[in-house]
Amino acid sequence: MRNSGKVECNFNLSSLLCGLYTLSENDQFFKKISLKNDIFISINNNDYFSPKVENCYEFTKLLNKASLRRFSYSLVKPILTENYIKHPLTTKNNEWANDCYSEIILLKQYLRKFKYNYRAYFVEQGENFYNVLSEKELNTYGLHTLFLLSGI
Repeated sequence: MRNSGKVECNFNLSSLLCGLYTLSENDQFFKKISLKNDIFISINNNDYFSPKVENCYEFTKLLNKASLRRFSYSLVKPILTENYIKHPLTTKNNEWANDCYSEIILLKQYLRKFKYNYRAYFVEQGENFYNVLSEKELNTYGLHTLFLLSGI
């Protein structure tokens, strides 16, 4: 059977907004909305904005910002490198190893901040809280967001 060519995007709004907030929390878009009040997370993991949020232009402007895309690519770059999985400090090229090591530390800092922001602003605070995400799932959401933002 042939595939109809449709690709399903299995991505939620809250992880995208969390990644954007983690990378550029001082943007105008985040100054005009309240993360706890203007984004609703339903039980079926379908996120949506509050009807009073009228900042779609600023959201798309932030999403298409070239500097944000370049920075997210620089965070993902160590994963795309062939020798990333091997120990970078045991290679003969010490300059490359130091650059790779500093990029890995930046990626770890991003993931740590992403997990903190996600738990602080995007986790449902109701009494029906049974949808707890593990560390691995949060890291996966953070990496998916970086890949999406960098255009890969």
